Amino acid sequence: TQDIYECKTCGLMNTFCCCSECAKTCHAGHDYKLKTLSQTAYCDCWVKGPCKSLVAGDQDVRMSLFKQLLKDTNSSELYNDKGEPLLFSLLQTVIRQMREVR
Repeated sequence: TQDIYECKTCGLMNTFCCCSECAKTCHAGHDYKLKTLSQTAYCDCWVKGPCKSLVAGDQDVRMSLFKQLLKDTNSSELYNDKGEPLLFSLLQTVIRQMREVR
């Protein structure tokens, strides 16, 4: 579960949202607030402008967290709200982000 934010400054509202990392990185100084907690939402920051977090994030830290997730959880047997394997959702997000960074 992660915190999901909306940003009035950028128009990330209603069905659009941004993650904690983007709220602090891309939307610092904007009019943003906590919207909800979600297990399945993904960040729409890139929809409204260039996302700094996709490029500027610490890839070594991300890889370390990913390895820890695989090691410490039974992620292959967990499912999201749509009934999809959580690992599949994570993989889809990574693929989408890799396309966006290009």
